[in-house]
Amino acid sequence: MIDAARHAMAATWRAYRSVLRNRELRLVELAWTAITLADFVQLVAITVFAYEAGGASAVGLAAVVRILPSVVVAPLAGMAADRYPRERVILLSAVVATSGAALTAVTVAADAPAGLVYVMGALVGSCDGAVRPAQAALLPSLSPTPEDLTAANALATTVESVGIFAGPAIGALLLAVVGIEATLAATVVLFAAGAALIAGVHAPRDAPMDPESERAPSVDGLMRSLLGGLSVLRRDGQARLVVALFGTQTLVNGALNVFLIVVAVDLGLGADGVGVLLSSIGVGGVLGAFVSGALGSGRRLAAGVSLGILLWGLPIVVMGVWGATAPTLAVLVALGIGNTITDVAGVTLLQRIVPDDVLARAFGAIWGLAMGGVALGSIFAPAVVSLFGAQAALIVVGMILPVLTLLAWSRLVAIDRAAPCPTGQLAMIDHVPMFAPLSLAAKEQLATALVPLSVAAGETVIRANDAGETFYIVSEGEFEIWAGDAQVAAHAGDHFGEIALLRDVPRTATVTAVVDSQVYELKRNDFLAAVTGHSDVQAAGEDIAAERLARGAAAAG
Repeated sequence: MIDAARHAMAATWRAYRSVLRNRELRLVELAWTAITLADFVQLVAITVFAYEAGGASAVGLAAVVRILPSVVVAPLAGMAADRYPRERVILLSAVVATSGAALTAVTVAADAPAGLVYVMGALVGSCDGAVRPAQAALLPSLSPTPEDLTAANALATTVESVGIFAGPAIGALLLAVVGIEATLAATVVLFAAGAALIAGVHAPRDAPMDPESERAPSVDGLMRSLLGGLSVLRRDGQARLVVALFGTQTLVNGALNVFLIVVAVDLGLGADGVGVLLSSIGVGGVLGAFVSGALGSGRRLAAGVSLGILLWGLPIVVMGVWGATAPTLAVLVALGIGNTITDVAGVTLLQRIVPDDVLARAFGAIWGLAMGGVALGSIFAPAVVSLFGAQAALIVVGMILPVLTLLAWSRLVAIDRAAPCPTGQLAMIDHVPMFAPLSLAAKEQLATALVPLSVAAGETVIRANDAGETFYIVSEGEFEIWAGDAQVAAHAGDHFGEIALLRDVPRTATVTAVVDSQVYELKRNDFLAAVTGHSDVQAAGEDIAAERLARGAAAAG
C-alpha cells in the first residue's frame, strides 16, 4: 500500500510539473487561484453577515440570491465561449466579479439593507457560473496530452480545495481582525489579480473563428446555439448519467452549505466556526489531488466519479450519527477528498466525450443545472432541519448519493470499459510531427477518424499520378517509397500521402509494402480539416511537402 501511495504521488507530481511548465496553463491556474480565493473569502463574509441579520433562513436566502444568476449566466457564458476566445470570456467574467465585489463592500459599509447586499453579491456569484464552463472548455485546447488534461483538471480542483481551506480561514481571520468591510475590500484586490493574470492567456484555435460570431445571431439561431450543449447531453447516455450524478451532488452541496452553519453552532463553534468546517473540506480536497492527479488517461474515470460520490455522501451520514467535533472534522476531510475525485474524474470524462465545438455550451448547461441544484438544496435544507432535526436531516440527505451511486454502478463500469478515445490511434497521431501543435481535443477527434488497414508484402498502397484521397501513418512493417529515381524507406511511426492532399495534385510517389505491414488511413476531409484549420499545422505540413518534393527533384537532377 505504501508503494502504491508513493507511486501515485510521484505520478501526480510529474503530471503537475508538466502542466506548470506550460505557460498558458500556468496562467489559467494562477488566475483561478486568485478568483477562487476571493470567492470563498466573500462567501464566508456574506454567510456571517446573513446569519447575524436573520439566522439560518437568511443564510439560505443569501445563498439562493448569490447562486441563482449562475443558472442563467452559465449557459450564456458557455454559448459565448463557443463563439469567441474562451480566455476572453473568463477575463470579462473576472472584471464583472471585481465590480460586484466592490459594490458589495460599498453596500455593507453604507449599512444598506441586507437584501441589497445579497443582490450585489449575486454579481460575484454570476462570475463563478461564467468562468467554470469557459475554463472547462479551454483546458483541452491548452493540454497536449490526456495526462496533461487530467493533471490540469486536478490542479484546478486542488486550487479550489485550497480556496475552500484558505479562503474561509483568511476570511475568518480578517473578520476577527479588521471587520467585514475590510474583508470585502480584500476580495476586490483578489478578483482584480485574477483578471490581470487571465489577460495574459492566448489560446490556440484549432479552427478558424466562425464568421457568424462577428454579427448578431437571429433569435432562432441564438436559441439553437444556447440549447446546443443540452442537445448533446440529451443524446449521449454516458454524458447524461455523469451529469445526473453531478446535479444530485450539487443539490446535496446546497443543503450542506446550510447544514454546516447549524452544525458549527451546535458544536459550540459559533457562526464563525463555519469557516473551520469549510477549511476541513479544503484540506481533504488537497489530499484528494494526490489520487486525482494520477488518474491519467487510464480507464478509471467513471470509477473515480462513483468513488468520489460515495465519499461525498457517507461523511454527511456520519456527521448525523456521530455529532462530535473531532469526528465531524475528520469526515469533512474525507468529503473534501471525494469532492476532488468527483470533479476531476467527471470533468475530464465529459471533456473526452463531448465534441469541442459545443464543449463550452455543454459545460454551461451543466454548471447552470449545478447552480440550480445548489440553490434548491439551500432552499429545502432549512425545511428538512425543521422537519427532522439537524442530525436526522444530515442522515437523510447524506444517504441520497450512496444510494444513487449503487443504482448507477453497472452503467458507470460500462463507461470505463468503453474508452473515450482509442489509445493506440492517439499514439499514432502523436507520432506525426505536423500534428504536434494541435490541442488534445483535436488530436482525439483525428484519432477516432483513423481506420486500420493491413497491407501484404509487395502490395502497392499509393501509385504515382493517381488521385490522392488518403493520408497514411505506418503502424507496423516497412514500405518502399519511390519518387522518380529517389527511394526512401518508411517504418513504424512514419507517414506518407500528404503532398497530394495539401497541394491538390496527383500522387507524386509510389509506395509499396516491403513486408506484411499495418497502416492507419485518414481520409482527405478529416486530414484537411485538421491541417487547414490550424496555421502552425498547415505550415508544418507545407514544410514537409516542400522538403520531400525538393528531395525528389534533386534525385531526378
